[in-house]
Amino acid sequence: CNFIVNVGAATAADVNYLVELILDKVFQTTGIRLNREIEYFGDIP
Repeated sequence: CNFIVNVGAATAADVNYLVELILDKVFQTTGIRLNREIEYFGDIP
């Protein structure tokens, strides 16, 4: 399992952008497409 935890002032858009970068890099490096499993905690705007 891997987690992205926002411990600062990142927005949901910031985190989503980071996830996209990670997914793209993994695919470019390995040819494997990862699936997202997202759980939101706290207030969702």
